[in-house]
Amino acid sequence: MDKPHIHVDSPYEYQPLPTARHIRLLRSFPKGATEPAGCYQIVSVNLDDGPVYNALSYTWGDPFAHDSAGGLPWLDHKSQLTFQDGESITIGQNLSSALLCFQERKLVGDFWIDAICIHQSDIQERNAQVGMMGDIYACAEKVIVWLGDADWNSNVARVFLEKFLPKLERLKERETGADTNYSYVFTDPRLYDRLREPEISEEIFNGLAFFLERAWFRRAWTFQEVILAREIQMYCGSTEIEWNQLEKLLSFLETSDWDSRLSRFQHAEKIQQVPGRMILATMWFRNHIAHGGPEEQSYRNHLEQISMGDTPKDRMMGYLDHLLYAMRCREATDSRDFLNALYASAALFNASYDLGPRLHDDPTPEHLTFEAFHLDDISGLGENDYELGAGGVAFTRTASIVMKISQEYPITSQDRAEVFWRTLIAGTVESQRPAPVEISDSFREHMLIHNAMVLFNAERRSPDGKADAEILKSLANLAASSEYAGRVIPSVAQIMERKGAYANVQVLKNAPSLSEEQTADLKRSIISMLAQEEKARVFSRSLGQFFISKRIATTLDGFMGAAPMSAKEGDGIYILPGARMYVHGIMQGEAFAEKQMIAQKVTLS
Repeated sequence: MDKPHIHVDSPYEYQPLPTARHIRLLRSFPKGATEPAGCYQIVSVNLDDGPVYNALSYTWGDPFAHDSAGGLPWLDHKSQLTFQDGESITIGQNLSSALLCFQERKLVGDFWIDAICIHQSDIQERNAQVGMMGDIYACAEKVIVWLGDADWNSNVARVFLEKFLPKLERLKERETGADTNYSYVFTDPRLYDRLREPEISEEIFNGLAFFLERAWFRRAWTFQEVILAREIQMYCGSTEIEWNQLEKLLSFLETSDWDSRLSRFQHAEKIQQVPGRMILATMWFRNHIAHGGPEEQSYRNHLEQISMGDTPKDRMMGYLDHLLYAMRCREATDSRDFLNALYASAALFNASYDLGPRLHDDPTPEHLTFEAFHLDDISGLGENDYELGAGGVAFTRTASIVMKISQEYPITSQDRAEVFWRTLIAGTVESQRPAPVEISDSFREHMLIHNAMVLFNAERRSPDGKADAEILKSLANLAASSEYAGRVIPSVAQIMERKGAYANVQVLKNAPSLSEEQTADLKRSIISMLAQEEKARVFSRSLGQFFISKRIATTLDGFMGAAPMSAKEGDGIYILPGARMYVHGIMQGEAFAEKQMIAQKVTLS
């Protein structure tokens, strides 16, 4: 590709914008013989006049993932973008690559690009324009996503989308309604037989992971840019990636064990969660917003489940909870970027009622200050809902941290095993709070099913076809810690017995040569097992309603609660008037009676 013309002696001089609702646009003309890198000019328009333009979503710095470029440092070579009148502006390498690629693809017209369209040296203008970015992206005809130049990893992603995704879709169509517990178990060679595809190597999965860890997928700003977009076009080098196709692929991967094929030595310190999960959460959020937002019925139901209430204020708190979860793990060079993106996204919920937390006036947009009571700090964290669900792991870390708190729980004096199951469902089942003690039977059956399936699937994935019951050691220790715990938590022997029943289901399915008597015996045992499993339904339903994007957490003072999935050890727990959370034993204000708690100002910056 040709480089932009360089005219370093005539820098572009920004003129003041006419009104507070004016923005600048970069007007791009097709390249010609005399302008091999394209031709550009800057124009100003009033956003309220409905101008037609595309907004660019990209990253200013290194677009690649960690050290995916072979450990080579990112060299941000600056370029000069020259306008028709001979003036020029300095731009970064990633933006220069994007503009050159768009010229090659004849993608021209008016663009809003923050690095060019905002006078970055004018702090007052920059702050005003940043405050308008929600409107700018929402009003754009399209949001053009630039992931950076292509590399080997992006080619792997392209092959997954073009070749592998259609095969997954056809497999799903063929097997709809069938018993396919191992549908997307990439460690099971039978999956590749069903796909009629050779086994995918670890190297290929690593390439896909590094593509999904590109900087654009992780940045705080890009979240609001795509959830506000009317339409999205995504490019990686000269390849256009269809947003809907990427969403389909990530949805398939989310229900699989593909991350178990990644090289742990490569990813252990660099990737904190399953690659692609962050952008999939963004896609899910965008879909809700695009189909009516927080007042659309199914989304209203979801928000009410999160907040455990059905008033407009409850829905607002649920929306903020969902929004914070979707953004918490994203990155920002400047913490103010995170807050600005959060404000723009929160503005989608048009509500004028009191939110509950008491905010303090602050003349700067860089800070959010509110009144809160410090309860405690997190000392231990268990598995999150994804790991316990699609990830298919046992309650290993969770059982270990539960064992570290007092056998007799502070404030309520309940057995810690009872506190464990009550915390998983926020102490509520089918609108009953506190949940009846009999729900412990449903919890026990749920744990029996979950952990037996963990062993069953681990056995099918292991090279020697055997599962290591050591993964249940922490749970066994908890079960043996008291008489009550022994009644509500199944033993390893009981879990192994249930695992054997699941193996019988596979025998019945895959061994047509069984005698009639053997078949009848297996069917009777399966029917008996299914009747037993029906007991789990009540607890499992409540767990699914409350334990969304959460994990069990314990505190320094021995409390147990449900923390956001992105929580970290050492995080503070603050009580905000009007906010929704769950820490067992303090939901009726007991903490104020037990501890001398003084309101304090807490500032996010």
